[in-house]
Amino acid sequence: MSQVKSSKPSRHVPEHVKRAVRARDGSRCRNCKVETEFVHFDHIIPYDLGGPTTAENIQMLCPKCNTSKGNQVTCPRCSHWMSPDKANCTQCGARLAHSKYSETLSGRMDNLFQSVGRAVVLGGAAIALLLVLAGGYYAYSRFRAPSSDADQASSVSAVVNQAFTASAGQPAAFRFTVPAGASNARVVGGYKVTSGRLVNFLILDEAQYGRWSGGTRNVAAVAQRPSSSSVRLRQVLKSGTYYLLFATADGATEATNVAAEFYLKYD
Repeated sequence: MSQVKSSKPSRHVPEHVKRAVRARDGSRCRNCKVETEFVHFDHIIPYDLGGPTTAENIQMLCPKCNTSKGNQVTCPRCSHWMSPDKANCTQCGARLAHSKYSETLSGRMDNLFQSVGRAVVLGGAAIALLLVLAGGYYAYSRFRAPSSDADQASSVSAVVNQAFTASAGQPAAFRFTVPAGASNARVVGGYKVTSGRLVNFLILDEAQYGRWSGGTRNVAAVAQRPSSSSVRLRQVLKSGTYYLLFATADGATEATNVAAEFYLKYD
């Protein structure tokens, strides 16, 4: 089965374009103004640089001028010919929109500045950067875990602020009490496993801790984070006695080193 190749604009000048150019230029070379029947049809913006094969981009040149021009670009202001790697006309300084330089990133940016203005481009980039930063800050402030430093309270006491070792056989438990009448009581903080296995973390009230200590592992905890390496949380509590419990999974033989910082806060 034959494949259809994608069409590419041709360098060949169609007859209807030639007729239009002859009607505009006659038999006169557009560069040296010599009249001759031996004319060449030349791309003003070179074909290799994306110049289209249209009447607007085709000019009539005598054989000598066409050979001399080669693949040079033509200045739109003074019609001077120059190498296509130039950014500006070497004679009048006019900007060259179609050159090898214009295809580079610097050239594209310069052309954009010329088209819409440097202030508009830089202002738009600054606004986009501000929007990205604002969106990132909103996402961070919206979804980050509460910070113990920013969570103000009239009464603050440390539950745990140290590094310790926990295992399945010897879990680490930290007891604290929420006094009767405490308003908006909560435990705030977090922990991170510094080495060893992941840790099971639970907040248990006194009755739940009694069942857990008796061997019942499937207890309904106030809060829990199974098999985790780090956690930040803010847990609201009623008055009573509670335990922060850290233990590795049942059957694990390797101990886990944990660094934890939790505070009890209330008004």
